Amino acid sequence: RRPAPPIPAPASPPGLLDDLRAEMERFKREKDAQVLALLHKAAGVYEAAEEREAARRAEKRQMGKELARLEEESCNYGKALKSCVEMGEQQEEEIRRLQSELEAATKELVARAHEGQELRARLRD
Repeated sequence: RRPAPPIPAPASPPGLLDDLRAEMERFKREKDAQVLALLHKAAGVYEAAEEREAARRAEKRQMGKELARLEEESCNYGKALKSCVEMGEQQEEEIRRLQSELEAATKELVARAHEGQELRARLRD
């Protein structure tokens, strides 16, 4: 037996190769456009993420400033409270001193009143 003769390739219609090349270029341009669109989309997502991050950092800085202000305010309140406590302690000390003086004066007054009563009793006798 003999091998079968090769099947001849059909004759290309005129311009088919040019049409195929043109189609390949169009496909390449479309793919390039799709890739470019994807890159633009990715860049937009990245920019939005950067903006969110910048906003988060700005908010964090603002919160830090607010915290520092609150800490300073708290410290000032603490100092004022300490001053009030000290004044209260001084006033308590002054009250104790005055009470002591009042007790001493009262004892002296009672003692003089007794002396006066004794003198009156002696004068009557």
